[in-house]
Amino acid sequence: MDKISNILNFKPKTNLNGFSPTPKQKEILEVLIKFFEKNNRMPTIAEIQEITGHKAMSNVILHLKGLEDRGYIERIKYKATAIKLLRNLNGSLRIE
Repeated sequence: MDKISNILNFKPKTNLNGFSPTPKQKEILEVLIKFFEKNNRMPTIAEIQEITGHKAMSNVILHLKGLEDRGYIERIKYKATAIKLLRNLNGSLRIE
């Protein structure tokens, strides 16, 4: 299994739903919200990488997985822009 597959298949030992995002995850969440509000679509992982300045795409994927585990976003595998915002930066439920 390659590194990205390992990240995508990782299951945390505890339920992280409801926990606050890490600073890097919060940065990516801000990018998702602002990008969506400006472009009316979600960014690709490559676009997130470019905006945030991450050197490795696997880091972006890891942070997206963390946001998903914490209940801030929902992702559909194998689709580049299939990210759904579930919570705002302050943790409140997002209503669309």
